[in-house]
Amino acid sequence: FAAYTHGEMHKFNYFLRTIPGMNNYLQPLDEIINDKLLPAIFGHNISETERQLFTLPIREGGLGIPVLCEKAVHDFESSRLITAPLAALIIAQEQDIPSKSVTSTIRAERSRTTEQQRAETIERIDDTLDSDTKRTVQQNRVKGASSWLSVLPLEDQGFSLNKEEFRDALALRYNQPIKNLPSKCACGEQFNQTHAMNCKKGGYVTFRHNTVRDFEANLLNKVCNDVATEPLLQPVNNDEARLDIKARSFWRQGQSAFFDVRITNPNAA
Repeated sequence: FAAYTHGEMHKFNYFLRTIPGMNNYLQPLDEIINDKLLPAIFGHNISETERQLFTLPIREGGLGIPVLCEKAVHDFESSRLITAPLAALIIAQEQDIPSKSVTSTIRAERSRTTEQQRAETIERIDDTLDSDTKRTVQQNRVKGASSWLSVLPLEDQGFSLNKEEFRDALALRYNQPIKNLPSKCACGEQFNQTHAMNCKKGGYVTFRHNTVRDFEANLLNKVCNDVATEPLLQPVNNDEARLDIKARSFWRQGQSAFFDVRITNPNAA
């Protein structure tokens, strides 16, 4: 996925922008993406509704994998309009290049048109989704919620997932069932993703909390002094009150700041 979205796909951009009728040559490539690449990523075949959803940018809940035949038409037309003043001068062998204001105006107008078309596409795709999947996709559009997909999978930063982890993360992202889950929870209830996020038996809620706590403490340790997890606060009524993280010199030099981590399941009833 990373090799395609960060590398291979960008190789096509020059041809899409400069060759008229390029969409006529891209159908075989689109078929390979639909029939080979996406099923390899997800571990199962992709429906037409899902394929349209995956064309959206990552920040809009998609995968940023466009249908190249459609992208070629749009990109060539955008390139033709934006470069038209300069192309006309080259053909006429004029010596003066157009002012930046001319090309900037055309670029801005084209950008507004593109954004309007994207908004209409998002609305059209959302109308094809069931209510649960639509809610999940809308959660993916919250700022920062999809950044794990757009970063390079650097192992030393903990961004590298194995195949099972990546497929499970995509299943959660698009409200799809995760393979090989047990049918019953240890508490006796029916087991699914939402129940796993809510159930207090087995310590998974605590595990999720501690994972976020330790991640934030590790980040704070890079820029602050005297970072500690679950530090004791000053005693109140002889109890052992604690917060999750302490970091010195976060707000003010030499002063300790305390942080509390809360974990929420956005799909809880």
